[in-house]
Amino acid sequence: MAKKRYDKQALFNDYLLALWQGMAHIEWTFEVKGLCEQVFGEKSAEQGRGGSYELDQIPANARAHVEESDAWRTLSGLYDYAVDGLLHDGDHAEDLVPFGREILAALSMEESAPCREWFEIVGMGDARFGLHDGASICPEQLARLANVDLRTVRNAISTGELDAKKMMGEQFIEHDSAVRWLHGRRGFKPTRIINMRGLALEEVTSPLALASLLRERREKLKLDEHRDILPPAHPAANTQVLNDLEDGVFTLTLDAAFPLSDFYQLDRTEFLKTLMRCFYPEQYKALTTTV
Repeated sequence: MAKKRYDKQALFNDYLLALWQGMAHIEWTFEVKGLCEQVFGEKSAEQGRGGSYELDQIPANARAHVEESDAWRTLSGLYDYAVDGLLHDGDHAEDLVPFGREILAALSMEESAPCREWFEIVGMGDARFGLHDGASICPEQLARLANVDLRTVRNAISTGELDAKKMMGEQFIEHDSAVRWLHGRRGFKPTRIINMRGLALEEVTSPLALASLLRERREKLKLDEHRDILPPAHPAANTQVLNDLEDGVFTLTLDAAFPLSDFYQLDRTEFLKTLMRCFYPEQYKALTTTV
């Protein structure tokens, strides 16, 4: 089993210390008072300019106050999404990544800053979101998502296992190729929306949401025991095709929709509409927009 590279508790401690230093720095620079007290919920030990900071100087109540803040909830959600592939119901990947980056940037000063690992996690979150959005990915980001060294990715490119191309002088790996390769890596965690609270099929508007709904439905209804419902010649009889779909990749033609809806025990018409809404948004809009 691949070793986890990041410790969330250690990263919280790093954020906590950077937050304290950052707020204190703003108070000194602009000669204002009370900012630290508002951020931490109580007064913390005062330090002069250039003073030393230690975590054990921050009271337990102050730590708890920071843990309940919107800023930490954003960073915690970013960690869960980037590292563990978990997107909590109500969170939006397109918000977590930029908002998390803004919080870390606001605490990046000459004398102190969040640790390098935080910015690696921002990069992982950005790469993961790019894959959901159908984008290509650079080798460095793919290596981080797969939890492997860059040499492993380079070797996969040279052997043809990964399809890569040059854009603006930089090498990028094709979206579908990257997704399929990641699915075969033990260190990669596919993205899942958790606690979807019974999201209806007609409410699904993105490949990621559809992938999570189908994966949860297959597991809940134990559909693997009924794969014989798929015609033997149907492409989805191939496990890899279902894996692709549950990773947010749909490479089949639309005539595959009805057998797939039967397999997942979903309404045929609604499933076809959802496939088009998620993977063919322009064509779906053209069909549903009245002039």
